[in-house]
Amino acid sequence: MMLVLLIAVAASQTLFKHADQANCGYITSVCDSNANCIQLENGIETAVTGMLATSGVDHSQINGVPTTTVGFLYAMSALGANVQYAGGNDLPLPIANIYQCECENAANNACSWPSASAIADATSVCLQDAACVANWEGIVNVTTTEMGCTWDAPAAVGLLQFPSTSANTMDQFCVMFSAMMQTLNTKAVNLFTTLLAHAPGMETASDIMNYCQMLGDVANSANACLSDTVTNCANVWADIAKTTADKGVKWQDTTLGLKTPVAKTRESILALNPNFPDGQQQDTKEYCKVFAYAMAQNNIRAVHLLMTLNANVMPVGVGDDISAQCNKGMQGLILGLAFGAGFGMMFLTLMGVCIYNKMCKSKN
Repeated sequence: MMLVLLIAVAASQTLFKHADQANCGYITSVCDSNANCIQLENGIETAVTGMLATSGVDHSQINGVPTTTVGFLYAMSALGANVQYAGGNDLPLPIANIYQCECENAANNACSWPSASAIADATSVCLQDAACVANWEGIVNVTTTEMGCTWDAPAAVGLLQFPSTSANTMDQFCVMFSAMMQTLNTKAVNLFTTLLAHAPGMETASDIMNYCQMLGDVANSANACLSDTVTNCANVWADIAKTTADKGVKWQDTTLGLKTPVAKTRESILALNPNFPDGQQQDTKEYCKVFAYAMAQNNIRAVHLLMTLNANVMPVGVGDDISAQCNKGMQGLILGLAFGAGFGMMFLTLMGVCIYNKMCKSKN
């Protein structure tokens, strides 16, 4: 999605068809009697007409602000007009109030102004903070040049670039979100999460956040292992991979910086990212080899990484089944050792009894 705002030249009358004069006439009459307000409203109408046309919607068929999606366009356009007007001076009238009133009085409550104006409000807050703007623009540059993310052109001069809702992959949204979080700028983070929550075309935002959280858990566990200089987890993990590979376990290269056991990836991840590494599930005993050898290394970060992979990447429940089977095997081994020791003690005791009895009988 890309918003393009054009502030038009003055016109003789407003193009906006005010649908609710009964409730909003007191605001529209003030604007319609002010030449500057009419000019700005015409500019906004030109912008909204163009944006609706890109979605196949005929602006002439719209009266007032009938839906939240249309309200979003008017809210963003009003913000653009406010930023550009008279070198940043305030508008002669808070023009967004017109659209808010129309939205709040839309038929069947089909327009929610809090949702429609949320992005414009969060953008306005960020624009008033130099650090937020600097953080935002820095992330746009870094994620575009280094991660291949796509950002749409600003809706108007003086506004900010927003991430494309159609050209970015799930992984790229996660990269952008992670970068925003690392700025520690609450206004920038607020704007980005508001975009995810309210921008048209971001209806799968909850899926994106779940996907990012899953990747974040795996990436954090991998990074904790790679950065460990106390127990040298990375070397331990490499040894686990080499040793178990020699015993038949299949491993694969990943973008985590570490190899991982080849496994089937859960369908929900593949639905969001078809390019996510996906392999054939190996026999449970192969994963138990990795689990047993990892436990034997006494390295908690390596074990945590293995458990995170099993819990977050494999199909739901598969990791639990692997843990159950591996635990049974280990319990059998422990019981075997326990019974073995017990049998040995019993055998020695019985032998001692027999020898004692034999010696006693011989004396008698």
